[in-house]
Amino acid sequence: MIKFIFKLSIRFGLLGSAIVRIKKVNIENYKCFNGKFSIEFNDGVNVLVGNNESGKSTILEAVNLALTGVVGEKYLKNNLSQYLFDFNVVNDYLSSLESGENPHLPIITIEVFFDDDNPVFEGNWNSDKEKGCGVVLKIEFDDDYLSEYENIGSVEILILVI
Repeated sequence: MIKFIFKLSIRFGLLGSAIVRIKKVNIENYKCFNGKFSIEFNDGVNVLVGNNESGKSTILEAVNLALTGVVGEKYLKNNLSQYLFDFNVVNDYLSSLESGENPHLPIITIEVFFDDDNPVFEGNWNSDKEKGCGVVLKIEFDDDYLSEYENIGSVEILILVI
């Protein structure tokens, strides 16, 4: 069993020297998180405890990705692959295609809520549909390519087309 002890506070340049505390994170379909996962943080030090491969590092990686657009030391736009999606979500999607269904393409959502009332980051854009302050990162299919995707037709799809 592994522990991570950390204090989640971020220093934003655009906010001057203000330190903003992260109070909540929602993660959906990212790596080991199948469906929506939510975690709230306390003031001060927080400890994540869990077995290996249970998602402790993935939570921190998801926060970093949402705030910086960087995953694995590369910008997301240069590192986009099906392996960012939860394995089961991808398999369910591919199985549905194989059985002739027309499933929705998988989406990854990472929401980071701040304990701050800065109007730059305020809105009700989040999955909880409540007023909050934070950022959201979404990885989803670009509808501009819908006709090309639909023209794949009867070709057997073995991977998530990115």
